[in-house]
Amino acid sequence: MKPGFGNKIIILALVMIPVVTNLKNAVSQTTMGILPVYVSPEGTSVPDTRQRQWISSQLHDYLVVQLAGIGTVSKLSREHILLLLKEMPASDPENLDPEAYKIICKKEKLQYLLKCAVESIQVTGNNVLAPVRVIVLDGNTGMVFWEDTVKTNRLISNPEVNDQILLNEVFKPSIDEISTELIILKY
Repeated sequence: MKPGFGNKIIILALVMIPVVTNLKNAVSQTTMGILPVYVSPEGTSVPDTRQRQWISSQLHDYLVVQLAGIGTVSKLSREHILLLLKEMPASDPENLDPEAYKIICKKEKLQYLLKCAVESIQVTGNNVLAPVRVIVLDGNTGMVFWEDTVKTNRLISNPEVNDQILLNEVFKPSIDEISTELIILKY
């Protein structure tokens, strides 16, 4: 054995320990896909489809940012979901069956899917009632893993409700509340 060989082994071991530890953490990191946020047209005080689509898009982006701390989070668009499910009969991306969820998770290598819906938006003066429902689906089974509904009832700053007020004063606080619960779950 050459002199200094023992030192090389020690240095190699010191270098490899952090690499193996980081690899272990990367392998065990949660992977989640965020499905598009559904804003129901039924029972809502926001009749304009473009407004509902804008709110949906903004909430989708906000969910991705808020949940980035739990692992690898992917934003899935309606178009992408339809491409993933092209061999299945025409599907509605907002109302899929467990088999479709399993296919999406398998193709995207996801452990979980998050589905969020604004069930209605009722405005009375400065008061907004807007329940937000979040469902986490298990990627292996396509079945519900966790679910919660935040029954948001907030006083807003301006009786003339617009997209920004709804987003900033009603929906973002609801998403913050739900995100905190999801991060605590540490699934």
